[in-house]
Amino acid sequence: MAGTILDPAGNPVVGASVIVKGTTKGTTSDGKGRFEIPVSGKDILYVAFIGFESQEIPVGGKTEVTIRLKEATTMIDEVVAIGYGSQKKISVTGALGTVKGSEVLKSPVSAVGNALMGRIPGVMSVQRSGEPGKDVADIYIRGTATFNSANTKPLVIVDGIERSMNEIDPNEIETINVLKDASSTAVYGVRGANGVIIVTTKTGQVGKPQVNFSANVALQNPTGLPELLDGYEYAMLHNEASENDNRQPTFDEVALKHLKLGDDPYFYPNVDRLDMLLRRASPQQQYNVNVRGGTQRVRYFVSLGMLDQQGMYKYGNSFSGLKTNPKYTRYNIRANVDLDWTKYFSTSVKLGTSMTDANYAGNNNDFVGTILSANPVSSPVMIGNKFIYQVDGAPIGQVSSPPMYVLTKDGYQNHFTSSLNVDISAVYKLDRLTKGLSVRGKVAYDNYYKHSVKKSKQIPLYNLNRLSTDPASPDYTTPVLTPHSYEGPVKFVSEGYGHNRKFYAEAALDYNRTFNGGHTVTALLLGNLQRYYNGANELPYNYLGLVGRVTYNYSNRYMLEFNIGYNGSENFAKGKRFGVFPAVSAGYVLTEEPFFPKNEVLTFLKLRGSYGLVGNDKSSYRFLYQPSSYSAQSNVYFFGENHAGVGGYTEKSLGNQDVTWETAAKMNLGIDLRFFNDALSVSGDYFTEKRDDILWSLNIPVTFGQPSLVAPYNIGQAENRGFELSATFNGHIGKRFTYWLNANYSFARNKVVYKDEIPKPYPGLTETGCRIGQPKGLIFEGFYNTWDEINDPNRPISEWEGAGLQPGDAKYRDVNGDHVINSNDRVSIGFPNVPEKVYAFSFGGSWKGLDFSVLFQGAANVSTYVMNEGMWSFVGDSKSGTTITRNRWTKERYEAGEPISYPRLQLNPNSAMHNYVYSTLWQQDASYLRLKNVEIGYTFTMPGLKKAGIQKLRVYASGQNLVTWTDVIYYDPEKAANGTGAGYPLMRVFNLGVSLQF
Repeated sequence: MAGTILDPAGNPVVGASVIVKGTTKGTTSDGKGRFEIPVSGKDILYVAFIGFESQEIPVGGKTEVTIRLKEATTMIDEVVAIGYGSQKKISVTGALGTVKGSEVLKSPVSAVGNALMGRIPGVMSVQRSGEPGKDVADIYIRGTATFNSANTKPLVIVDGIERSMNEIDPNEIETINVLKDASSTAVYGVRGANGVIIVTTKTGQVGKPQVNFSANVALQNPTGLPELLDGYEYAMLHNEASENDNRQPTFDEVALKHLKLGDDPYFYPNVDRLDMLLRRASPQQQYNVNVRGGTQRVRYFVSLGMLDQQGMYKYGNSFSGLKTNPKYTRYNIRANVDLDWTKYFSTSVKLGTSMTDANYAGNNNDFVGTILSANPVSSPVMIGNKFIYQVDGAPIGQVSSPPMYVLTKDGYQNHFTSSLNVDISAVYKLDRLTKGLSVRGKVAYDNYYKHSVKKSKQIPLYNLNRLSTDPASPDYTTPVLTPHSYEGPVKFVSEGYGHNRKFYAEAALDYNRTFNGGHTVTALLLGNLQRYYNGANELPYNYLGLVGRVTYNYSNRYMLEFNIGYNGSENFAKGKRFGVFPAVSAGYVLTEEPFFPKNEVLTFLKLRGSYGLVGNDKSSYRFLYQPSSYSAQSNVYFFGENHAGVGGYTEKSLGNQDVTWETAAKMNLGIDLRFFNDALSVSGDYFTEKRDDILWSLNIPVTFGQPSLVAPYNIGQAENRGFELSATFNGHIGKRFTYWLNANYSFARNKVVYKDEIPKPYPGLTETGCRIGQPKGLIFEGFYNTWDEINDPNRPISEWEGAGLQPGDAKYRDVNGDHVINSNDRVSIGFPNVPEKVYAFSFGGSWKGLDFSVLFQGAANVSTYVMNEGMWSFVGDSKSGTTITRNRWTKERYEAGEPISYPRLQLNPNSAMHNYVYSTLWQQDASYLRLKNVEIGYTFTMPGLKKAGIQKLRVYASGQNLVTWTDVIYYDPEKAANGTGAGYPLMRVFNLGVSLQF
């Protein structure tokens, strides 16, 4: 028998498995989608291909057949992972989002979480660093609803077990599902209030072994770095700041002349340290090979992957045996095997392991921050291949720790980690007892090991001196290098080990049956336990609980679901360790009603609603319910005429017998629509959440003692509400060109309802009623431009003005009207550093072998605050200067009408000075729109490839964080949040890849 296999658009499917059912006889389709296989008239062909629904084709008397596959994610048969199980998507009544593993692979990132932003509505991912191995994004689901910082992250479940997802090779992932509302997360009880992310790894499929190989090579470069003043401009503006501070100029005419001409690079250097010390690009590479296949009895997926990231420090590996440049290498191995022993009994074994080798500077030095702490004129950094420590007679004070010295002085540290995750599960169908009943169980063991070694060596440094000390001598500018330190051997500094392990077990009873008339009932009763040992001399962490779920579905029209979690933790007092978390949800598919007119415009309409309770027990404390604890202190008691101090014990903290978890009451209303024969899909959700029992410190009288004496209590309250919208359109032009469009928008606004604050003299000072994490500061209203304004007797006096203000100083709003500018004039300014609004729009398509996709992602209602050397010039008198200083206030610039955004220059700016107190002057709008991801590829299916054993060859180019439009000065808007400009920058990635299918 011969045939052709096509996809929904009519394109040939290469590599589809064609098997004679019940036998091992099989083949695969070629580059034109063709296949041939010997059959008899009674045989049934089983056709399967990843991403499409499998089909069974009776042979009969046919000799030629055309098989058109259907996408597996369409309509009624799509199954999604939910808490402790799976469910047909059409029957889901809660709020969840899904992204396929193939979408994650479009992003050339090291951590899976970094690929989620913009792909799932309601998911807010914020990446603060781009350093290899430390570039994991913070993820928030529908924003934040608690002001306890230990409680904001979602629960991550990998193959049913709480685990990290960021060390998984993206090639191993089948789907990622995000559970957002109480209906979908209540089964996790005290762990589900911040949402749940469920990662499902790939398993085997019926068909011949399909071998896939991919290789990616990329270059990374920073998305944003500060722009620093050159040497001459630095010196000129530094002198201007000295004049404003009534100090003698630091740079004389001779120094200015040399700096302008650049004729003495030794004693009057002009060094762009960012350019000199950082690479323009650093490499990244990723490889994976996996095998997937199986029979109807045994199915398997095996994967081996490697990721390598290099750092951007140009001279980090300059000295023998000393490697301070960041480097992160990860190896991943996975083997998932499913076995059907009989018609009723099946087992599954999932094994995953990762090994990492990471290298960093000895004390986690922030090299970028060190560069900002230097200046362009104090040292040439290096002469020849020799690094300079100090310069004799430098025109400005030599920084005590030059960047290269800081980078290397503490050596390096190397961290090796290995993790092993093993899951064994079994299912036994009890259909002989009653149809649809089954029992299942799972045991899992996770083991983590870490070995850290720190080594150092003395590096060769040189001081730069003049050959002559006489300025009139021709040898005055001749450099002489004298050793400051000689190169030494690599020395062992320290070594450390870390180890933790976790045991998990669950047993469940499942029921799933459809009765005559379209009534489908499912039920789940599950018990689980988890024990975690952190490797220290501590008692293990334990969870124990029960899960229940009942669903009813009538003809995919009426849906009702009830979920309940009953679980607890030993972290609470006896009798108060367990809680009940119920949730109920319902759905109604109006288009399934007989009275609803069948049409091609509105083809699907579903209404959803849910309400329930979920808990959150994450805390910075353990065993807070213990009655009292004491700590040894020196100088507790004082005796004698000299009041000599004597050591003793002091009361440290009183216990809180009533400590418990946070409780979140969540409501969700949703609607799903499909139009034009399902070409257009639209979804919308409105949600509210009230969070009670947030752990917070009491406001106690000062006469009671230190506030730390009283343990925190569950007194805090907060609210969070918002909405989500998403739309997807799939279409085609002709038979060859298919395309898709997608857009989503999320909004989540929270509010502090109660946190027992100390009474404040003015309402603007309180945090109650404000957004969680919203900063307080002064309102900047421009600059004082004349002495008349300064001398105005009605001008409010600033607490920080010292000897008096001058023209060019900041003008702040006197909020309380007392004619004094001080901390009582602070109010809520800007937004928190987690965005309230996130949105994305993407599009893509395919034509013959060509495919492409583009993702734009943005955020709004988010603020950042960059200060110190990251924005201010001449911190500590001698640190760097940024180009924003050009927009400073001067009388000449003011009178010329030039734009002014920076106050008059001053030396040693700090947050205790009038112009640099926390205010809207330095706060920035961190909204942005980013070209987040682009991928373009071409798939070759030439006959010659199949002769070489290659079913498919695809080459592609992709990029991540390519272009960002933002008003944030210098820095990436995600990275910049409330910082000093220091820290490893976020990275832009340019990637080339190839994938082969055998």
